[in-house]
Amino acid sequence: KYIPKFCKALDLDKKESEYFSLMVHYTHTTHDHEKQNIFDKMVSYLPKKIQRLKKTQQGFYENWYYVAIHQALSVINFKDNYQELAQFIQPSIRVPDAKHAIKLLEELQLIQQDKNGFYRPTETAMVGGEEVGALVIKTFQNQMMDMAKKSQFTYTPEQRHVFTQTLSTSMCGWNRIKYKLQQFQQEIIEIVRSEEEEEQVFQLNVQMFPMSQMKADKE
Repeated sequence: KYIPKFCKALDLDKKESEYFSLMVHYTHTTHDHEKQNIFDKMVSYLPKKIQRLKKTQQGFYENWYYVAIHQALSVINFKDNYQELAQFIQPSIRVPDAKHAIKLLEELQLIQQDKNGFYRPTETAMVGGEEVGALVIKTFQNQMMDMAKKSQFTYTPEQRHVFTQTLSTSMCGWNRIKYKLQQFQQEIIEIVRSEEEEEQVFQLNVQMFPMSQMKADKE
């Protein structure tokens, strides 16, 4: 009942007030189905759409640092200091690799210079899309999973978050977990798109896969 008063105090317009109201209800509801419905409505209010990469842009995933540099350009002001850019990426890369990455990203039309001459991503939220090809995506994912293993030894627990859980469940349980993971993925994208200022580049990996054969049906 206090939502209208908050909206007035925050000087929100009609669209902003509707979004704020959805945020409040999303936070307070305890029913998963209702939560999903509210979230779907929230996403529709976001001004930017997610760009789906085309087949001609599949080179974006050939090296992990292409993606890292693409996101880093939302964090730092970069014009031509390739040494600084190469060291900003973790693990750091060679200056020639940083130069090649910028050249490639510009050719793929994934970055452009703003009015101040700084390189920025043309879109902050992107997904691979079917056109890129499953093999290219799998190769990139393998690179990132290898880096996740190394992160255990290069970052402190305060700098990283690693979660592993070995479990047994039914196919019904598996489908419910998969649905929750898909919801989680969409919520992460919504959080990123709602941020106004980036401070660091992160990599998020979530894996769940079989570690046994399927139980044989009883006679």
